[in-house]
Amino acid sequence: MTYRVNAAGHMEVGGCDLVLLARDHGTPLYVYDEATERERSAEYVAAMGRSGQVLYSAKAFASPHFLRVVAEEGLGLDVVSAGELDLALRSGFPRDRIHFLGNNKSREDVEAAYRAGATIVIDGSHEFDLLRAVVPEGRRTPVMLRISPGVKPDTLDHISTGQLDSKFGFSIESGAARKAVEETLSRLRADGLLAVERKRPIPLFPRCVGVVTSVSGAALRDIVSVATRRRPGIQIGVASASVQGDTAPRET
Repeated sequence: MTYRVNAAGHMEVGGCDLVLLARDHGTPLYVYDEATERERSAEYVAAMGRSGQVLYSAKAFASPHFLRVVAEEGLGLDVVSAGELDLALRSGFPRDRIHFLGNNKSREDVEAAYRAGATIVIDGSHEFDLLRAVVPEGRRTPVMLRISPGVKPDTLDHISTGQLDSKFGFSIESGAARKAVEETLSRLRADGLLAVERKRPIPLFPRCVGVVTSVSGAALRDIVSVATRRRPGIQIGVASASVQGDTAPRET
């Protein structure tokens, strides 16, 4: 934290006197300290560890430089509109770390997320039909299911999203989450992606593993982490390829 009270009795952040900033730029004035932003981001990433990815919500505040700092500190990004997605892309935010959320996505939103190669977070059953309409036959796009855990946090009601009656995500307690997972598995089986007869046996102790994926993607980091933990000394060969969005090759 760079906050302090200076000799003039004024609040100071990042070496800047807030009274003088207000005088020079007028109010209301929003001031963000990059050092604090980086420090807090690093703390969240360290606390999460390998258990998942920390997402910064663009709705809180977003500007090109701010988002570049968020990306540099290893966070992912939560966007809920085509406008936020466009800002993220123009800021150079890594596409494989952008997650498109929202329980009222339009077809245009889903199309924009698909073209960008962002992860589409499914917030309701109707989005399965949107995805089928948007993603061309033979293509794939990364998705996640948003699960509502049925936990009511100690916060203001109008910003609470995890409780049982939340309008966001699939509820575990009501059975909606299980139904959504079963529907997803059913669609995967229909596409042959879970067909047992198509699986090939994997050696019990492989000495070398080949991976075809984006070298900047989170998937590669996860693969390397798991493989080296389970098989120390294993050789991992990586063939760089675009795996998301319109630039990805069509499956054959």
